[in-house]
Amino acid sequence: MDYKERITRLLEQGVITRAQSERLAGRLIDRPQREVEARRPTRGYHVWALVAVVVLLAALSIGVAMNPEPIQLQDVRSTLNEPQEIGDMGKTLTGGLSAALFLGVPLLALLIWLTLTYNGLVNREEAVLEAWAQVESNYQRRADLIPNMLETVAKYMRFEKDTLTAVTAERAEAMAGRDAFSDQDAATFRAAVEDMSKAQEDSAALMQGIEGAPQDETELAKLHAAEQRLGASMHRLLALSENYPVLRSADQMLALQAELEGSENRINVARMRFNEAAADFNASMRRMPASLVASTGGFKRKAYFQADAGTNQAVQVSFE
Repeated sequence: MDYKERITRLLEQGVITRAQSERLAGRLIDRPQREVEARRPTRGYHVWALVAVVVLLAALSIGVAMNPEPIQLQDVRSTLNEPQEIGDMGKTLTGGLSAALFLGVPLLALLIWLTLTYNGLVNREEAVLEAWAQVESNYQRRADLIPNMLETVAKYMRFEKDTLTAVTAERAEAMAGRDAFSDQDAATFRAAVEDMSKAQEDSAALMQGIEGAPQDETELAKLHAAEQRLGASMHRLLALSENYPVLRSADQMLALQAELEGSENRINVARMRFNEAAADFNASMRRMPASLVASTGGFKRKAYFQADAGTNQAVQVSFE
């Protein structure tokens, strides 16, 4: 069963509202994965225009150096037997080559430096984009757990409701005090679903607004806060099972616990690697004289994840 069917079934069963289903579905289903190529920032043509100018100047310099004077037809018959005239012809050729080397070699070296510097910045930016793609992928991996979590807890709630209706009053009272969802826990479940749906909506909107890798610290901080809120809501939902032995020992719930912990660890690693790639890129583009190429080529500084107190720890859910 895919995520669309799961969310539709939860909506039909009344576990989530229509607004919550739309928020959850906004990122989980019918959302085409944006390829890294499609999200790369548009690079200006300033650097290539500069390279073209350098090449043109080099060509003109070599041409002028090789031909310092207008071409004139020479009557070789009058100079073949005159050593002095032949020597003058050799001096003209040697002087042209020297001028060509004097002007052409520095321009060629400048062209090579521009190319290497530009390509180095591109490679570092590619590393940032790849690291950001891993962050997005791990955020998505965690979000994909939501339908399974809701379905597992909702299934248990329905089971308890049906059981309490079928058994005798004495048995119902006994189970109500032991395993049945209390009104408070049901309210906690609904609040967690609402928080998750809102966090999903905020996170999806922020993701859509990011082209390439994030460049705005404020924008990245908002995304980080939304994802932290989503993780906290998932943790609170799973924590409900602490009070219910049947739900706590369910194989599916144990698997969800392991998946959530693994996702949190992968997210932390992906954030760390993104920060490292962004730091390397930012340092490279700020160094002189590479900063001239960076500013001319349209390279932009990348934002960092700012760790909050305690947020670098993975969510721990204990069923002991």
